This record gives sequence, C-alpha cells and structure tokens, in this order.
Amino acid sequence: TLWGERSLGLFVIGSQENISSFTKEDIENRFNQYYTPSNTLMVIQGDVNPEKIIDQIATKFNFWKNNTISASPPMIEVSPSIMGIGKSDRVNLTISFVGPSFRSRKRHAMAILSDILGDGLKSRLFLELREKRELVYSVYSYSLSYGLGGYLAIDLNCQKDKLVECFNVVMEIIETIKQSGVTNEELERARASRTTSTLQVPNDSVRHLNTTGRYALFNQDFFVDNEVFELMRVTADDIKDIASEMFHHSNMALSAVGTDSETLLSLL
Repeated sequence: TLWGERSLGLFVIGSQENISSFTKEDIENRFNQYYTPSNTLMVIQGDVNPEKIIDQIATKFNFWKNNTISASPPMIEVSPSIMGIGKSDRVNLTISFVGPSFRSRKRHAMAILSDILGDGLKSRLFLELREKRELVYSVYSYSLSYGLGGYLAIDLNCQKDKLVECFNVVMEIIETIKQSGVTNEELERARASRTTSTLQVPNDSVRHLNTTGRYALFNQDFFVDNEVFELMRVTADDIKDIASEMFHHSNMALSAVGTDSETLLSLL
C-alpha cells in the first residue's frame, strides 16, 4: 500500500493471469535482455587469491557476451494508500512512512528512529502500548532502504475493538517525537545496539556476504568502521528532523489483515 499501484507495490511473483500469458519466447527474450555481463554483480568473499579468481571467472564465463539492451531507468512514484483484508476479532496493522534511500545519509537517522520507536522492551511503542496500556499482543518497528527510496514501518497486533485507541496512541507518540525529539538516553541506547549489530557482521560469513553484496549493488563498499562512524554522527536533532520530514499523513500508508479498508479510512 505504501507504493500504490506502482511496480514496488505489486507482488513480485505477479498475477495468475500475467504468469499464464508467458511464452517460452517471452522468457528467453527477458533473459537475454537483462541477464548480461554488464548487468551482473559477482561478490566473492573469503580466503581467495583475487588475481587467480578473476582469471578463473574470465575463463569460465568466456562464452558470455554482452548484448545491446535498451532498458528504461527505474522510476519510483509514491502514492500511499489504504488496504484492509478480511474480518476477524484481531487485527494486524502496519503503518508505513516513505523515507530516505540507501544512498542518503539520512537512512542512519531513520534506522535509529525506528529502533527508538519499536525495537525492544524499552522502546516507546512497547512501553506505552504493551506495558502501560496492555492494548497490543505485539508491536515493533523496522526500516528498510533501497536504491530509490525507503520506508519505516510500525507493526502491531491488537483486538479489533482496540484498533482506534492503538492507532491514536501511535500517532501521539509520533507527534511527541516530532515536537520534542528523543532523549539522549534513547539515542545512545539505540546507537549502541546498532553499533554492536554492525560489529558482529564480519563474524557471520553468510550475513557478511549478503551485506557486502547489497552495498555493492549500490556501488558502495561495506566497511564496519564507516558504518559505525555514520551511526556516531547521528544527533538528536537529526532524529527530530527525519521524524518531521517523514511523519505526515500524505506520506503514510495503512494496511491490515482482519479489518476492511473503510475501517482503516475512519482512523484518519
């Protein structure tokens, strides 16, 4: 719902009607157009000899030639919407806000803001909605960034008759951060958690490879020191600024399982 009817808002696998229309020629043409050397990234990590590996790649992939392709550059159009599916006594609600892309330094501020909001037992959402008011079964937030955009999402599960109150409490917490920012204690706790997680990346070979590959897709090198430096640069003012930039209704999407779209619309 965050991206509306644009490509990012569609299911990756596509519709049954679309899949049924594919022919062998369609698949071959698609493969030849996009699966080319110039459009491929290879990441190798571990105890290897770079020169030897490069020679092996050149030999093994010698048959693979570049074809001239004419592909339109990707575009992103944001059109947040509302979508409710099904009816139940319990509702799983996601509140999403469009945020900075992977290439933006603001993504680090968004990540820390997300942690302050809903990561762990001391997060604002958990303390208020779960501990203090006992309105939700679960609540958490997370952020993701891609090449052309990103988002911060808040997920919660509650009784249907508590949905309005839960939504209002979330909006109140968000508005408080927009107006008053976050405390130094919250910032330092979230920063320490992010830093610890980053320092642990090289100790997990699979995670390290995935992280290195993801950064390479955006023409960036992954270095732990650089990531920690960027996290240390984030200030309380940065958190307040990114909250003010992201948290407004025109930048928000609502999606839920367990209630209909009309009910979600009435929350606004």
